Amino acid sequence: MSLYRRGDITLVHAEATEFLRELPAACVSLLVTDPPWNTGGVRRGANGCAYDDALPVADYEALMTAFFEETFRVIEPSGTLAVWADYRFIPYLAVWGDRVWGAQRRVGEIIVESLLGNPGKARWPVKHSTILLFARTPDRQRFDHAALPDVPRRPGGAVRRESNGKAYTYGTEKKAASVLSATLSNTDPQRVGYPDQKPEWVYETLIRAFTLPGALVADPFAGSGTCGAACESTGRACLLADRSSQAIETVTKRLRLTEV
Repeated sequence: MSLYRRGDITLVHAEATEFLRELPAACVSLLVTDPPWNTGGVRRGANGCAYDDALPVADYEALMTAFFEETFRVIEPSGTLAVWADYRFIPYLAVWGDRVWGAQRRVGEIIVESLLGNPGKARWPVKHSTILLFARTPDRQRFDHAALPDVPRRPGGAVRRESNGKAYTYGTEKKAASVLSATLSNTDPQRVGYPDQKPEWVYETLIRAFTLPGALVADPFAGSGTCGAACESTGRACLLADRSSQAIETVTKRLRLTEV
């Protein structure tokens, strides 16, 4: 395994399960990752990077089941697993995750709406993806509600309500719930050209909500390195891994890592 590092950010050139098997038990506060979505084709980025995203279902199940088994081992008792995928296999991932983690540990999901691109007219448009949330010990899960972003209160802005003879006035904003609108434009300065790059602020929100400063966060499908960038901006240590040489090149350049 090749190793790259700068400060509290470490990148390993390795397959996800191989990487996770080398970690000690209960060492990670948050494992947040954007694994292959198995879209059935080749994903291409503006910088020429590409990867094959078409596995037979049985092979994809084997990959993700091994992933769930290892994540269950490495996440600490108060920790969280967040897995980001789209409509094609998110139901499968929920079932495969439940088999390993137990359905009682799947504690929610976040719908991530994207407004990027033309929604198309041939069929009902799909303009969202989903983040599944698992808690290693649900009644001990670390969570900070204040870390959630503020969103406009709908409908009608500020609202006044009466309850038990008392008047309450609610403001024009409230904390986000199970839906986030997260569009990363093609001209955003964050863009590094790697296929399917995600916005840093979504990772930053998850990191702040589920970990304390200085905690260890991991992403075994590092891709463009967004998790590492979010850890750097939020003051968390980060372990990244990817099997793709193109991903390794992208992440080392983006995060200014050097080989150890």
